[in-house]
Amino acid sequence: LNTPEQVDEILAGTLDGGFIYSYGELPRELRLVQLAVNDVVAAVPRSWNLPDNQAISARDLNGRPMICFPRQTYPSYYDRLLGACDDLDLTLNVVQEVPTEAAILSLVSAGIGAAIVNSANLGRPPARTQFLRFTDLSIRMPLAFAYIDTNPNAALQRLLRVFDATLQAGESD
Repeated sequence: LNTPEQVDEILAGTLDGGFIYSYGELPRELRLVQLAVNDVVAAVPRSWNLPDNQAISARDLNGRPMICFPRQTYPSYYDRLLGACDDLDLTLNVVQEVPTEAAILSLVSAGIGAAIVNSANLGRPPARTQFLRFTDLSIRMPLAFAYIDTNPNAALQRLLRVFDATLQAGESD
């Protein structure tokens, strides 16, 4: 489930918690455990023959076919992405919209176009895809675990204790 769907399910009581990207206003009932902050990178087909490990300007993607997700998948992030692109005079030439990052990366791998994706993918590039950092585009991707603190689920409470212990251990390093 994407972030808005997870939030809806948590609030409805049909999901005990979820890993979400926290953008914009979230319902007051939600509690968040901040886990990581990633950034965005360009995912481009290897067939484009761009130099490996060389950062690019977002404007280098102007005119190139791009793959994106539809706005309704996550309106807050979508608006932030388009606003950042507009600030850099990058007009996304969107040739395909799909609802998941896995589908986006599959289309990049197939050579359909490039995409702007979460840097959490750096450790697992799909075949025929390369990731390039941007010199001028940065969008924070704050990953959090969301839940409602009145949820008595024992497994949820145990997971929260694990998060707490792990995060405290990380702070003391």
